[in-house]
Amino acid sequence: MQDGEKIPGPPRDGRSELARYSTLGISWVCTVVLFTWCGFALDRRLGTTPLLLLAGLLLGIGGGFYSLYARLVADPEDSKEAEQKRGG
Repeated sequence: MQDGEKIPGPPRDGRSELARYSTLGISWVCTVVLFTWCGFALDRRLGTTPLLLLAGLLLGIGGGFYSLYARLVADPEDSKEAEQKRGG
């Protein structure tokens, strides 16, 4: 392949990229909120304020970042292989 040639493949649409990355952000926020709320609810029930709230917050942040890492770094190779098997 010479310099300046484009790599063949499906055309990239800005809207599809926007949708992909916005869903990643939304899923991260939902993970953090869910784990924080669970920690808050357990704190109220058990009277351990703010221990479980902070634990839930940290677990939510860690789990959200792990999910982002898995989708952005580890998963793209798997999805490329699956797309090639389907003939795309």
